Amino acid sequence: MSTHTPGPWKVGAPQSVDPEWFLVMTSGGAIVANVNGADEANARLIAAAPELLEALKCIRDGMADDQAYRECARKAIAKAEGRK
Repeated sequence: MSTHTPGPWKVGAPQSVDPEWFLVMTSGGAIVANVNGADEANARLIAAAPELLEALKCIRDGMADDQAYRECARKAIAKAEGRK
């Protein structure tokens, strides 16, 4: 099984070679994706992927009743939707 680039990932303001694109990058600055600026929602969803994966693994493992895992899921969804 291959592994993905570890999170967290973040969306950078349009700053790539073409200023109409959003960068999704690691906290260390490695670029994960370059998304058309008209699709900021897609950039947010891509950036939330590591947190969403972790939340799904918790649900899969039957830990969804634990408050900490609900908070993990809440934060991942908020990040994907562009909320705090």
